[in-house]
Amino acid sequence: MSGAGVDPGERAEVLLLRAEELLAGDGPESAEEAVLALEGAQDVAAGSGVEPSLRERIDERLAHARARRDGEGPGPDAG
Repeated sequence: MSGAGVDPGERAEVLLLRAEELLAGDGPESAEEAVLALEGAQDVAAGSGVEPSLRERIDERLAHARARRDGEGPGPDAG
């Protein structure tokens, strides 16, 4: 899926939702996949036309996902 022709804000939202689904799962694979999805969302959201509040949510969730992946954060029920 290329994402060509898709609004960057919508694409970032889809990736954020995917990461949320993955973080609801259990295991290191879920956390790693969530980090990848959020990094993709961050790249997409860096473009113009994306609400700053969405960028902030992505950044916050990325920090949480990285901490969880690295064994530093709380489990799937947090935040």
